[in-house]
Amino acid sequence: MVNTPNGVVSGYSVTRQLAYESPEVWIIGFPGTVGSGIRGEAVVVEVAPGKYLFALLGLGIHEEKVFAEYFEDVKDQPFAVRMQRLASIRDKRVLDADRYPTLVTFGNINDPKTVKKVDPDNLAASFGKGFSLKSITIEILPPSTPITKGKVEKVLGW
Repeated sequence: MVNTPNGVVSGYSVTRQLAYESPEVWIIGFPGTVGSGIRGEAVVVEVAPGKYLFALLGLGIHEEKVFAEYFEDVKDQPFAVRMQRLASIRDKRVLDADRYPTLVTFGNINDPKTVKKVDPDNLAASFGKGFSLKSITIEILPPSTPITKGKVEKVLGW
């Protein structure tokens, strides 16, 4: 949520956390592989007409750490068990500042070369007086929830 001179604005994106464990695969002498990834798109918030704030995927948010209390009894279990636990959680919480994703904006929304990082503690430096970050919330939804598609493409168009 973003405080603006005209009130609070917000945006959302539904992403999917992917996790896999392949014990039959061998890479450089190590048995099996474990990995994860994210599918979906960045969160985009129009903070003022033609001015957008983007929260990028996978940079700063680690659900397993944010919801650590749910993993206490499985912390020493295999990766797949921990990911099954993540899939069973239904919870929502405001992120601590050290868990914020990377935030960016564009000097010119039509030019990808004008991307610039936004300081979450000083949105006014990027957007002007009266703009500040109110909060960033993460929620874990059922795995069947459809991921968000097309919002970023609609804004950027390139």
